[in-house]
Formats: sequence, C-alpha cells, structure tokens
Amino acid sequence: MSIADILKRSQLRAEIARIQAISKWKAEPTTYGDKCPFCGSVDYGKYSVENGTQRYRCRSCERRFNQRRVFECNCQEPGQEPSRCHTCPKFEVFIKAFKQYSTDLNQLSREELEVILDRLTTDNSPE
Repeated sequence: MSIADILKRSQLRAEIARIQAISKWKAEPTTYGDKCPFCGSVDYGKYSVENGTQRYRCRSCERRFNQRRVFECNCQEPGQEPSRCHTCPKFEVFIKAFKQYSTDLNQLSREELEVILDRLTTDNSPE
C-alpha cells in the first residue's frame, strides 16, 4: 500500500467521521455552569465569600462549591468559535463521537470508504 493510498484512506475516514458526528450535533442553545457540579441541581444559593471568591451551597446535596463560569453554546456547527469550543462540554461530545466513528472505519478499504462517503454526501445534499 502506497503512502498516497494511506493518506487518501485517512482523509476519507476523517471526512466520513466528521459527517456522521455532525449529524448527531444538536444546534439548539445550551447553557453550561448553572447547576450544582455534584448533583446537577439548580436549587442552590450563596453561602459565603472566601478569599474574595463567592461560594455557593446546594440545597439538594448540601455540598459547597465556588462560583462557576456560565456560558451558552449557540454554535450551529462544531468548532465555530475556536476560542470557546475547546472548553465546551458539547464540543467534547462531538470530538468523542468523531474519534469513535473514525476508529470504527479503520478496517475498511479505500473503495469501501469512497462508497460510504458518496452515499453520505448524496443523502445530505440539499434538494
């Protein structure tokens, strides 16, 4: 197998994995950081200030935690805002899915990958 063939297979695998992972992407806004990091409850309140940092206490699990950075993900496509995406939990799920799809395609030949890519691009083309 030539190096050109190996590179082409890698490109095909990456493109197929990207298309499959994007198909699982949910484009609705999602807010992160507005829950208790331990139990996920939104029932918490201010508890104290330590060294200038606001502390909170969860009313459900009674654990204390620091103020958490709250941000909202509005990306229509993964990686749209590189400065924020690398810390976004939603983007981390996309990357995991991409890696898994790419690994699943590892054993396929170049011809099989081309057929799959052709089918995917035909199915996803606007009509």
